[in-house]
Amino acid sequence: MAAHLIDTLNQRGLIAQITHRDQLTKHLATQSRHCYLGIDPTAASLHVGHLVSLGVARQLQQAGHRIIVVLGSATAMIGDPSGKSKARNMLTTEQIAHNTRALEQQLTHYLNFNDPQQAVLLQNSEWLSQLTYLDFLKNIGQHFSVNRMLTAECYQNRLQTSLSFLEFNYMLLQSYDFYHLNREYGVTIQLGGNDQWSHMLAGIDLIRRLISSQAYAITTPLLVNSQGEKMGKTQHGALWLDAQQCSPLEFFQYWRNIKDEDLATSFRLLTTVSDATLSTLNQLDQLSSTAINNFKVQLATELTTMVHGGTEAQKVSQAIQQLHQSASSNSTVTHQHSLANLVDPVILPTSYFNHSTELSIQEVLVAYKIVNSKKEARRLIDQHGLEIDGTPCRDPFLLISTHRLLHQGVFIKKGKKSHYLLKLTD
Repeated sequence: MAAHLIDTLNQRGLIAQITHRDQLTKHLATQSRHCYLGIDPTAASLHVGHLVSLGVARQLQQAGHRIIVVLGSATAMIGDPSGKSKARNMLTTEQIAHNTRALEQQLTHYLNFNDPQQAVLLQNSEWLSQLTYLDFLKNIGQHFSVNRMLTAECYQNRLQTSLSFLEFNYMLLQSYDFYHLNREYGVTIQLGGNDQWSHMLAGIDLIRRLISSQAYAITTPLLVNSQGEKMGKTQHGALWLDAQQCSPLEFFQYWRNIKDEDLATSFRLLTTVSDATLSTLNQLDQLSSTAINNFKVQLATELTTMVHGGTEAQKVSQAIQQLHQSASSNSTVTHQHSLANLVDPVILPTSYFNHSTELSIQEVLVAYKIVNSKKEARRLIDQHGLEIDGTPCRDPFLLISTHRLLHQGVFIKKGKKSHYLLKLTD
């Protein structure tokens, strides 16, 4: 497989850009290589977008190559400007240390770190913290052209708003990471999302200038929907892989409810489903609605199993079945509340409502981010798309007591597939 790995990845659409394709194909085919994937610990969990590059890393590992995952415990202090319209919030060293520990544990779920010859975890603070500023400027900074850096997409987008000198240095540090790993660990390939392309090219150039060695880069496509928008955005934020930040049920429902036209992309980039299945999914107009829904359930089950394990995926699938069976029958309010136990509550503090005793349902929906605006809430209700405790809601001004939210909670069904339990806490 190693001889054809690049072709396999490319046919699957898992390669966005690549350097020296023919050379790299031979490079991977001749012997085991060391490949580097960098992840900055800017949060205490990976998100669904990481699954694309991790999936490619896993295929490289299975083909006999060694994966070196570098957690950017140093670069996280600066913040990568790529794909950001404004500067990231600065993290404390304590936050970065906490996030790093969390990611170290989480990554073992996706790559085999049992054998250090197959994969190893490093932190770039191990070497970046040893650098002195003047020496870094003299020995590394001299190899970077400001004019050339300003043409990079990651900087071009930010020049329209504000780009700090701190962020401007990010490319130098990531390039130095690649150089250090090449020199100390024999890393010849960097893998990452396509928004890292400019940084990767700079790293390859630095290695060439400093030690006249050839290095390579592979970028994976960003996970975007048919409209070009990033997938994995939920009403409560990113689609995190940590069950504490995004429950298995919410994770399952996200994939169960994706748009039909995003099915093929999701299967192609996130699963190992067969090419024949992908070919079928690329002809949605020839599929029945039942077949499409079955594919959505399959996708949700496969991804939930990958992220949360088979047992949890089975529990979630059973809970979803019960919720849908309840929705198709004339369930009582009591039965709805027993089913509500299957749904992780969405909780807000009582102070959020400034101690109001009653709120209209449209205000409640906006507050809990079930919809984005009162106008959207009214449209949902006008289209008969909302149920409260198993009863259709037809009045956007229906009052909900905060006492009810504080105690038993309110069970909401939006559309045919989305279920929420809304609660308040002291």
